[in-house]
Amino acid sequence: MDQSAATEETGTLYVVEVLLNLSRDSVRNRSASDIKPCPPDEKGEMQVVPILTRLIDAISAIRLYIPNDLRSFDSRCLVLKSLQ
Repeated sequence: MDQSAATEETGTLYVVEVLLNLSRDSVRNRSASDIKPCPPDEKGEMQVVPILTRLIDAISAIRLYIPNDLRSFDSRCLVLKSLQ
């Protein structure tokens, strides 16, 4: 049984908040359909984005210690620096 069928039967949807490096244009638009990853040669902006679990293909094995509160711009930038 695939996940979408299981969701229809139980009525349960799971959402994961993911910290993504997005292009600055997509951050300015504030539209979920316009979200685009930041190209490697550009400077993007880290944003927390809610994602349905069925849209996640893989999870990285990298383990990071992140700040407790990612609402501030500086906290999100700190995570990006630790990834680079």
